[in-house]
Formats: sequence, structure tokens, C-alpha cells
Amino acid sequence: MIIYLGLVELTLQLDHKKYDEYVEFNAGMLVETNFGYLDETYIEKGIGITYHEDTRKRKIKFYVYSPSLAIKDNNGFVLMSITHSNITKLINKLEKRIREYFANKYTLYDFDITRLNLVVNFAVGADVVHDYIKVLHNIKQVKFYRPMKYGKRTGEERANCFGLNGVSSNIEFRIYASEQDKKNLRAEVRLSKKSVVKEYTDCHCPESQLRALVDKGKNMFMGVFIEVIPPGDFYKKAQAEKLIHDARIDWSMRHKMFNLMRNIKAKKSLYAGEKCIDYRKVRGILEAFNAIGVSPITISKRHKVKHLKSFYDYI
Repeated sequence: MIIYLGLVELTLQLDHKKYDEYVEFNAGMLVETNFGYLDETYIEKGIGITYHEDTRKRKIKFYVYSPSLAIKDNNGFVLMSITHSNITKLINKLEKRIREYFANKYTLYDFDITRLNLVVNFAVGADVVHDYIKVLHNIKQVKFYRPMKYGKRTGEERANCFGLNGVSSNIEFRIYASEQDKKNLRAEVRLSKKSVVKEYTDCHCPESQLRALVDKGKNMFMGVFIEVIPPGDFYKKAQAEKLIHDARIDWSMRHKMFNLMRNIKAKKSLYAGEKCIDYRKVRGILEAFNAIGVSPITISKRHKVKHLKSFYDYI
């Protein structure tokens, strides 16, 4: 499994006086926005710079929307794989751009990483990309995560995306159809607060946090992924029940598996279905589903596809 770095947000906090000095100094390059200002000086190099006035402390953010473009000019929107070499190049480029922009008054170490997006591509095939998204909506909600909002305000279309937001963790999860490669489903784990980035990387400075991704990135991604996506292949309800019935499982566990699957379908939510059962037993039930390669999430009756492979088969 290849882990990619989708986005990095670096934030510099300033008092009002210093912030105003930079606004005045860069006035000719700034475009006014609803949150403050946008500076496109490095936009062709994969970095947007934003000025934020909507908070108690003023902030200037380096928004690395394309790390691959940041480390190698004219590299388009290809994702940057997390390797020692690429991370070192990114750190060096960020240090260079920050020193350049602030005339050596600030460095990378004056910033905090306030957002990291970890990305994995699942090559499921162009013909079933939207079938997977449709089935994932049957999960709806899991413990500690609430459904995201779809529509024009968020820019996320339900037909092309499934997403959950952490209730209090400042972690977001998304799976969506890749625009760059039609055969891929792209999954993202988004750490969207400074404290979460520190917790997951177990590091405090930006350089150390970025370097930690080389060894910890996979576990950081999978730690969230397994909380959201249950194991097993996806089947229609009748076929899933047949597979459970034919499996070599004791009658007590079989009964619990039937109950969980039916409750999820009836409640239209993985979390709501689990709440109908003693939650301490749910993990054991999910392990039983995993053992026979069947997901407790079933394919809707009106859905034309009858079977979809488990996401874990692509890892």
C-alpha cells in the first residue's frame, strides 16, 4: 500500500501589528476574500498563501495544496508518495519559500502544521467506482464519527463521495471518485487541527512531524480506516445470509451476525445497528464476519451490482 501526502497546511500566528505590516507590504499581491486575503505568489509551485482576520490572533497560512508540485516544478497534480527522499525535498522547499517570502524573518520552525491529508488509491476499476460509493453510504455513521454534509455549500456531491467527520477528534474521512484516474477510489484521512497532528505523529516541530510520516503514515491512515470500513466483501442481504448460514460457525455467533446485519439494514446505519447489540460484543462479531470474508454492510435491493470485493483486498 502506497501512502501519499495530499495536502499540508502550515500556520503562522501573528499579533495585529505584525500582521498589518505584512498586509501593507504585500498589498499589491493580495486578493481580498471573505476570510482575509489570498496571495498567489507561489500558486504555480503548489502553494497558496492566505491571510486570516476572522480569529482573535491574526494568521498567515501556507497552504500546500500539491506537495508534488511544491518539490518539482511542472509536475502537475500527481500525488506525492511519502518517502524519505520526497519528505526531505518538501521540507527544504518549504524552508526556502518561507524564508524567501518573509525575507528571512521567519522559518519553517515558526509555523505549526494545522492540517495533513493522508491519501490512498484503491484501483477498484472504473466500472464499479460509483457502486462502491453507493454501498458505502449504507454505513452512514460509525462510533465517534458523524455523517458529513453534502451539496453546493460543501462542494461535495453525494453521488461522488462518502465522508464522515470526527465528533470531537478533528479528523475527517473521505472516499471519492478520483478525477485523475477513473479506475481509482481515493480515500483520505484528514488531520485538521494542530493538536491532532502532534498526537498522531508524536512530534512537535513541523520537520519532525513530516519526517514521522515515513514510518507512521501507514498506521495513521489505517487506524482511522478500520474504524470506518468494516472487513469483508459486500453482498446482497440474501447472499450474505446464505454465506453466514453455510459457514462453520457455532449457532450462537451465527445468530449474533444475523442480528447485527439486519439491525444495520433496518436502522440504515452501522453505528445505530451496533447500538442494538451489547457494544462489547460487536468487535467479536465483526471478527467473525472477517473470518468468512463477508461484510455486515449489504448491497441495497435496487442496486444492480451483486458483489463487491473488500477494500482490504486492495491494500
